[in-house]
Parts: sequence; C-alpha cells; structure tokens
Amino acid sequence: MAAGLFVVFEGIDGSGKSTLTKAIWDDLGTQALLLREPTGLHTGKLIREKLAAPNTMSQKDWIQLFSDDRALDVEQHLTPALAAGKIVLMDRYYYSTAAYQGQNPPDLSALQIVQSQQALFPRPDMVVYLEISPDAALSRLGSRAGLEIFETKSQLERIAKNYDSIIPKEALRLDAAKPVATNVEKVKKAIGKKVPI
Repeated sequence: MAAGLFVVFEGIDGSGKSTLTKAIWDDLGTQALLLREPTGLHTGKLIREKLAAPNTMSQKDWIQLFSDDRALDVEQHLTPALAAGKIVLMDRYYYSTAAYQGQNPPDLSALQIVQSQQALFPRPDMVVYLEISPDAALSRLGSRAGLEIFETKSQLERIAKNYDSIIPKEALRLDAAKPVATNVEKVKKAIGKKVPI
C-alpha cells in the first residue's frame, strides 16, 4: 500500500484557509481525509468554548489544551489514515498553536512552541500558507457574527508576524486574494508531485 501524505494548511483568521482546504478535499474525493483543529472531539469542543469567552487563560494552559486535542486526533484519525495511504488535509496544526500563543519573553516564543510540538507530534509532509494582510482579513471577518478573542487587528498583526518566523522555507505560500479555484489547482499540482492523485 502506498504511503499517505500529510498536508497542513495555515493562515490567520480570514485568510480563507478553511474554504480552500474543503475545496481540495471535495476535489480529491475518497483518497483524502479532512481534519481540522480544534477537532470535533470533546477536547476540541472545550477549546471552542474558551475561544468564545474573555481570555483569562495562561499561555501554558492554551498550549496544553491544544496539545491534548492534537494528541487524540493524531491517535484516532491522523495516524490510521496515513497508514491506510490517505492524503490527510489538516486545517490548522501546531503552527497555529505557535503563531497564536507565541509571545515575548519571559513567555515562550512561536519558534520555541513549534520546536516543542515537533518533538511530540508527526511533522507534515507539506505546509500550505495563505498570505493576507490583517486589514484584509478583518474586512472578511467583519461579515460574520461573533468574532473570537484573537480576531482583532493588533492580535492578527502579532499572529502574522509569528507565522512569518515559523512557516518552513519550503512551504507553499499562496496569495489569499486569488480565486479559490486558482489556489486549489496550485495545491493539487504540488500534491501531485509527491503522490498520485
């Protein structure tokens, strides 16, 4: 059986990352599995509850919540899917945890968080990063109700800067302003260089 492929999609809120990931999943059909963080597991539901509330949690607590959710997802979904030869499309992974939780000293930086997570969880075979300015992202987000605690201009600027410091050099960087169909084809072409699709 052919080895699977693990593809992670990253970007600040409003980048269109989830829309792109689902479009590729729809296109690839049964050979692909779509996963997202936070998950639909009980650990992910707890994270969503916290994201909708005022932020009173420490950096360490946030990282632990996401790590617990990730560990269950890797065990129950990611590892079996890759073993079965699936293309796993992951909407957010530990790069998100690092970008959103990375802070200045004495707290952990985004790079420190990525490094600690890489020691615990599988590394992706491919990272897709959707680039968008915080202003453009906020313009998109403004059309939906109930913004989460990280969806402010100052937060998105900080998160975008963190992403720039941790996204791998070999990542596929895409312009979020391009049509979804254009970016779908670019991602599929990159996937096709690694596995048959």
